[in-house]
Amino acid sequence: MRQLDFPFTKNGWTHELLRREGLVCLVRRHKKGGSSQHFEVVVLKEREERTFERAGSVLTLKAQEVYPSNEEWGKYGFTYRSPKEAQKRFESLLERTHKNQWKKPPLDYGWPVT
Repeated sequence: MRQLDFPFTKNGWTHELLRREGLVCLVRRHKKGGSSQHFEVVVLKEREERTFERAGSVLTLKAQEVYPSNEEWGKYGFTYRSPKEAQKRFESLLERTHKNQWKKPPLDYGWPVT
C-alpha cells in the first residue's frame, strides 16, 4: 500500500501534514504565500489495486491511500479555520478509532474493475 505523500498541492492549495495516527490526519491547507489557510481533519481511504480499460488501453492503479472525495466530506473529511477546533476533531476521531467505533471508509470510487 503506497502512503499518501505530504506535502502535496492540488488546485493551488498546499496540503501540509501536521499530525497522523493510522489513517487519521490533521492537515494545514494553505495558498502560496500563506495569505489564506485552514485546517482539515481527514480519514484516508485505502484503495485496492485495480485494473480497468479506458480508451482501448488497460490501466493498472497500484494500491494506495487517497483523500476523501467531495461526496464523503462531512463523514471522512472536515474543515476548520481554528487549529484548536481541528485538533479537537482529530482527537475525537482517534478516540472512536481506538474504541473500534469507526467503520473503515469504502475502498474505491466505483471505477470499473476488470
